Amino acid sequence: MSEIWIGKRTNRFTRQQVDSFLLSPENAESNPDLFKYKMLYLLGRERNGKIYGAGTKKAWLRLCRDTDMGLEKISLIVNSWVSQASIEGIKLGVAPIDIESKERLLFVSTDFSAEDDLLYRLSHEITHLFTAKFGVNHTGVDQIARTMIKRRSHVDNSGFTSFGSLTHVNQQARSPEQQAGEDLVELVNMCLWNQDYFKLYMDYLTLSAYSSERINKRIVTLKKDVSEHIYTMITNFVDSELSK
Repeated sequence: MSEIWIGKRTNRFTRQQVDSFLLSPENAESNPDLFKYKMLYLLGRERNGKIYGAGTKKAWLRLCRDTDMGLEKISLIVNSWVSQASIEGIKLGVAPIDIESKERLLFVSTDFSAEDDLLYRLSHEITHLFTAKFGVNHTGVDQIARTMIKRRSHVDNSGFTSFGSLTHVNQQARSPEQQAGEDLVELVNMCLWNQDYFKLYMDYLTLSAYSSERINKRIVTLKKDVSEHIYTMITNFVDSELSK
């Protein structure tokens, strides 16, 4: 059996081991190294006729190359789905997300299997690190971030994503700046996950048919040209950094 390499370190898992391993909270507890390995292995592979997470895997490999990031910097939390990323690494909640939270947070949530939920959660946390490390060098990213902070500071506290609309995480209040940071990260995450998915979401922000849904989720409505501008700025950032 051939071995599989992801990131800086070689892990001695065969393809048979990886393919037969289930991503369950129980397995996360009993074999966390293989669990983390399987998640990263699945990113960028074809699922239901489309490829999701290919950009995320490239972002992960870029972080492994240019920082001290590696599998050992991912900690698994088996009794929660709430996750976070910091300079110390990623704390990934691997428990199943409840239906209400899934519908509120994920765009086209019905397309996500339980495994997809988990991989997308990991993708979001990798994106936090990727954006923090490489976004500071991009004027366009800074401009978008300033716009998002201004929007979240408005009296209605609306913004660009449902992730940003969360006012509390782990019972800790979040400032408009922190909410805007989540908005930015989630848009970059969508782009890394699948650019068609990202484009669909940016179009969604412009459609009057979904205005009530957006209001309920405290998500802004954008003009078509503004949506296209943000889409272009973020895809340019992602494409330029992943090409290095």
